[in-house]
Amino acid sequence: MRYQFKAFIFDLDGTLVDSAAIVEFVMRRWCRENEIEYALLEGSSRSSRTEDTVRSLAPHLDCKREAEEIEAIEREELKNLKEIEGALAFLKRLPKDQWAVATSSDSLTAKAKLKATGMPLPSVLIGGDQVEQGKPHPEAYLSATKRLKRLPADCLAFEDSETGISSALAAGCSVMVVGAQSTKSNPQIIGSIRDFEGIDFEIGQSSSLTLTC
Repeated sequence: MRYQFKAFIFDLDGTLVDSAAIVEFVMRRWCRENEIEYALLEGSSRSSRTEDTVRSLAPHLDCKREAEEIEAIEREELKNLKEIEGALAFLKRLPKDQWAVATSSDSLTAKAKLKATGMPLPSVLIGGDQVEQGKPHPEAYLSATKRLKRLPADCLAFEDSETGISSALAAGCSVMVVGAQSTKSNPQIIGSIRDFEGIDFEIGQSSSLTLTC
């Protein structure tokens, strides 16, 4: 199948980098320190901003400060962070002004994760600390499309979670699901991929990106 877009927007965790083990380690530690059952965290919305997760589990704490501390610890644990297979090569071929990252990680942590895996930094990176409302609200994707100077309908979002997929769809983007099958039924979801090894793109006239999968 071939699909044509003007830009690609990527979620980060679970989409470009495999950070699941690191996030689990950090959050289990935080739960122990704050006497919170980790099982409650497992039932919360995946891919939410850290601040929103803390607020849902421990609203009595200073959610912003706790989130900053969690993100700082996460940045210290990135030594063994790995890319989702094929992601690095895929990003390196993209024109710098035609892709962005829209993530629930704060911008400092997002840049650290990209650097740890050798990935290029995008010209547009929307972190969880740069939006008023986190995913599944569409603000992150709307901000990314605006800064890319593209219409949402001309952008393809790569997402791995239902929370992120909802965010991208609400913004008006098409979606490619990475690493999982979405339970959502929506014509804007064009397909799913295990990783980036099985897809390719060509740069066409007017800088269009034609995706082949």
